[in-house]
Amino acid sequence: GDFDLVVPDGTWAAAAETLSGWCVRRERYWLERATKVLLWPPSGPAVHLHASVSWFGVPVIPNPRLFARASACGDHPWLEPRPADRLRIWLAHALFQNLSFELSELLAIRPLLRPDVPAEARSASAREGWGTAHDQALAVAVETVGRLDRGESVPLPMPLPTKVSLHVALEHTPRLLR
Repeated sequence: GDFDLVVPDGTWAAAAETLSGWCVRRERYWLERATKVLLWPPSGPAVHLHASVSWFGVPVIPNPRLFARASACGDHPWLEPRPADRLRIWLAHALFQNLSFELSELLAIRPLLRPDVPAEARSASAREGWGTAHDQALAVAVETVGRLDRGESVPLPMPLPTKVSLHVALEHTPRLLR
């Protein structure tokens, strides 16, 4: 029920301060103190305010690229990531944060499985250093969505195989160290 907001580079502290009057509780996420704050309003879902699309300091999509490709979301005052970027965010969340897919994530991924979206997402993830892990997480998501569509029983959250997590570490870490 919570939602995530990513703000442009250099605006995270100002955004957190601006939203502080809207919330009744504010908490820094202990593993990501400098880049994530949780804000709870008097009622309704909390906001996870992020300085970038990253988990535990591991960048996934560079902010300039994310915002350059985003588009207006109807009459709302926010931008929405391009479909391929939305898919990559869901996959990265499973890979870097939860090591699994929840039903809500699978439902969000399902409409993004048109052939053009995964192909574009795969290309971008490969350029950013996590193409193999992207492919493996996507395969788990596609298989699980297919099973749900067929009415099969699926354990939820659907865990990612250990080898997928190891690929993330092996593939993404050397690039970050450079």
